[in-house]
Amino acid sequence: MMIPVDDDFKLTDQTVQRMVDLLRDGISVEFIVQGLKFHQVRPVLTHYLKGPLVCCPSGLMAIPEWLSTVVRVERLTAIIAEHRTGEVGQLATYADVLAYLHPAANTQYLPDRWAAIYRHVLNTTMTRHELPTDEAAHQMGYLTSSEEARLFGLRQELRRTIVRLARLREIAWPGRPFSASSDQMSFRQLAQCQSEQVICLNVTQEKIYHDPKTKIPPFTPSS
Repeated sequence: MMIPVDDDFKLTDQTVQRMVDLLRDGISVEFIVQGLKFHQVRPVLTHYLKGPLVCCPSGLMAIPEWLSTVVRVERLTAIIAEHRTGEVGQLATYADVLAYLHPAANTQYLPDRWAAIYRHVLNTTMTRHELPTDEAAHQMGYLTSSEEARLFGLRQELRRTIVRLARLREIAWPGRPFSASSDQMSFRQLAQCQSEQVICLNVTQEKIYHDPKTKIPPFTPSS
């Protein structure tokens, strides 16, 4: 659905670039969200920006600072594009996918069905942000149709999960009993985490665990 945006509140390229620079300099996401509210960016979009980082339950929860920053920048860029067209996107960014798979990759193991996807989103993200990478990251090739479908599904579920967590954080009632549903209990508890906190949560039908079949070295941008 297309929703018109008042010309007086349109975000200029200069303003957007300033917001991106502030995020890269470590300014809080909440500060950027307040600026977006002034420009009448709808909550359904800002919820995605300020939602938590979500990673797969693979033993580690640490997301490096460089990746956390890239996630915020890509989310901001995505919702600005959606705001300008009056649309609401349904997919998480590649950076969100990279953050989700990072813990499993950092343990040096990923299932075969995710290894090519990880290399693909890693190389695409690093190239897009002009970050230094290593030779192994370029050994990605093309994704198969089944890998593309798996990546598309993960991006859908990540976006839906991130927005849901951000919304629940706003409507959490202190002292209110949790629902009998284990899913509702889990999400309300997670929603009370701080905005910058990483949340370990499985969002796919299949769980990503350690798998000795495919070994992927941990990646950190070289200096």
